[in-house]
Amino acid sequence: MGMTGAGKSTFISNCAGASTAIVGHGLFSCTSRVAIHTMELRSRKVHLIDTPGFDDDAKTDGDTLQEIAYWLSAASEHCIELSGIVYLQRITDIRIQGSALKGLNAFKKMCGVENYSGIVVASTMWDELTVEQYDAASKRQRELAKNYWKDISDNGGQIVPLRAGKIDAMRILEHIVKKDRRITLAFQRQIEDENLPIRETDVGKILHEASQAHYERLESQFQSATQTLSSIVESGSKSGAAEMKEALGQLEMDMKSYEDNMTRMTQQRDEIRMHMERKLQNDRQQLQNAFQENQRRLQEKRRELVRVTSELPNPLSTLETLLEDDIEALEEQRDELHIRKTQRLSSRYPSRSRAAKITSIVGTGLAVGQLVAAMACNVM
Repeated sequence: MGMTGAGKSTFISNCAGASTAIVGHGLFSCTSRVAIHTMELRSRKVHLIDTPGFDDDAKTDGDTLQEIAYWLSAASEHCIELSGIVYLQRITDIRIQGSALKGLNAFKKMCGVENYSGIVVASTMWDELTVEQYDAASKRQRELAKNYWKDISDNGGQIVPLRAGKIDAMRILEHIVKKDRRITLAFQRQIEDENLPIRETDVGKILHEASQAHYERLESQFQSATQTLSSIVESGSKSGAAEMKEALGQLEMDMKSYEDNMTRMTQQRDEIRMHMERKLQNDRQQLQNAFQENQRRLQEKRRELVRVTSELPNPLSTLETLLEDDIEALEEQRDELHIRKTQRLSSRYPSRSRAAKITSIVGTGLAVGQLVAAMACNVM
């Protein structure tokens, strides 16, 4: 886990290979971005679980908690346990405040103090520093460890600078696998065992309070804008009325988004499961549609290339080169679609109605290995 741009994709690529941490191509919207990246480490199967973060502009905190809650529920159903959690923090950030501080506190509450020994906090972006900035960054690392991460290290967690790219990333995974822990997050226990609504969990309280405070600010802005618009109308002036109406419309949309977010945070486990399975079914269909469209366009371009090659006297024509470039781009897109499909939550965890039929398949593919959770924001 970590803020947007913390280096999650780089971390995953360093561990599992560059092809596993792809960026969406825009053919379809992501509905659940929990993704699974599988690799081998010392003859053991390791699964890196990539989750969205709490500062994602494309989704609310309620959406993010729903996705994480659903994955944890599915993992419990298939007897899969976490072995460790990696939290990524940019060393280039001068201070931790605002959404970054909220995200860190939410992360701690999600894990629970009892699981701090299974956390590795890794500072990233050391390769972006100049020689002159290095000493200041090292000082910042010590300050972060003292002021923000001390409770984690005091309870057995590891604080490390991720300076050497692949070497340090693999060391983190080796450390987690060697410890051979089994972790049940506080959030997982509260959702599964205590059947609490999301907003009554420890992490949910932090995020719900932040959402409520922001909603109240929006509500105050809306009331102020409404009064201003009324004054403009009463004065008979048309100046500024259109702009104020547009601002009111945007505020209404923002308020509706936060209302929906707070409603989702009232959901309990079974409601979360039903809601997420509908989203995953839609996600699966979008993936399938995108793949079929890609295949259609690829075949069309290949036929066109054959025709052009046979008709034109110059085999190195500009048209032929362009067609070959189009085919290469479509093939890359096809490969990305395939990777995304294998990483999707829906491909690993079917709905409850189908679970009994294929538990043995999922168990063979997942339960035998260490499950390492690299919970991080999309680098994004």
